[in-house]
Amino acid sequence: MDNLNVTVAGGGFEQLAPMIILRNPVLFPFSLTQISVQGEANTEAMELAMRRDRLIAVYHEISFEDNEDVQALPRFNCGSEEEALQTGILAKIVKVVNLPDGGIRVLVRSLKRIRHLRNCQINECRGSVYEARISDAVSIPQDQAAGTAKALQQMLAELPLPEEFRMAAANQGSLERLTELLADNYHFSTSEKVLLQHEKSVKQRSAMLLEWLNREVEIHHLGNQIQSEVHEAMSQPQREYFLKEQLRAIRRELGEEFGNPDIPMIEEKLQNKRLPEKWK
Repeated sequence: MDNLNVTVAGGGFEQLAPMIILRNPVLFPFSLTQISVQGEANTEAMELAMRRDRLIAVYHEISFEDNEDVQALPRFNCGSEEEALQTGILAKIVKVVNLPDGGIRVLVRSLKRIRHLRNCQINECRGSVYEARISDAVSIPQDQAAGTAKALQQMLAELPLPEEFRMAAANQGSLERLTELLADNYHFSTSEKVLLQHEKSVKQRSAMLLEWLNREVEIHHLGNQIQSEVHEAMSQPQREYFLKEQLRAIRRELGEEFGNPDIPMIEEKLQNKRLPEKWK
C-alpha cells in the first residue's frame, strides 16, 4: 500500500494529515495512547507527519474477524484488498521511539473524530491521498447529560475497578469526556470499542455504555453469588478442620500427648456402645 494522506476539516478549513491504518488499539478523543507503527505505508506516513505538524489520521482496519455490527459500518478501500472504517481519529504525535528490532512505538494524543471522503493526489507523496472530514458529535440537553453521567457512575460503583480509574471517571467535567474515558479504558471487546468510536452521538454512546456496563454488573453479581454458594458449601468441613487444629494447639500448650484429636471422640463413642467381647 502506497503512502497515504487525508484531508480533515477543522476551524472552517481543511488541512492535510498522513493516514495510518491500525488493527489495534482503537483510539478515542482526549486519550494518550501508544501505538505500534508497522509496514512501509504507515512508517512513511508517520515520517511525513514528523516533517510537518505531527498530525496523523488513524483509521481502524476491518477484516472478516469483526462481527456483523462492525462489518455493517461504512468503510473504504485503503489500498490493495484492505478496507478501513470510514470514521477515524485525528491524533498528534507526542513521542517516537525506535526499537532495537526495527519496530517503531509512537505515543499519540487523540484529538477528535474524522470521516473519510474521497481520494486525491499531492506531489509530496507517491501514492493516493485520502480526504476526510470531521464528524460532529450530536449534543444533548445538560439535564439529560447530568442524569446519564450519574447512571454511568452508579454502574461503575458496583464494579471491581481500581481506585485511580474511579477518581478519573468522577473528575470528568462533561458526559462526552466521561464516555470517551470509559470507551478507552474499560475492557470492552475490540468490536464494541469500534462501535463506540464510530458513534458520533454522545447520547447514543451513553446508551451503549449503559447497556454494556449493566451486563458487566450482572456478570459480577452472578460471579459473587456463585462464589458465595461455593464458600457456604465448603464452610462446614473447613470449620471442623479449623476447630480440630485449635484443639491440637491447645493440647500442645498443655503438654498433653500428641495424637489425633479425633481419638477422644472415638473412645467416648465406643464406651457407650455394647460391643462383642472379642472387640474389647
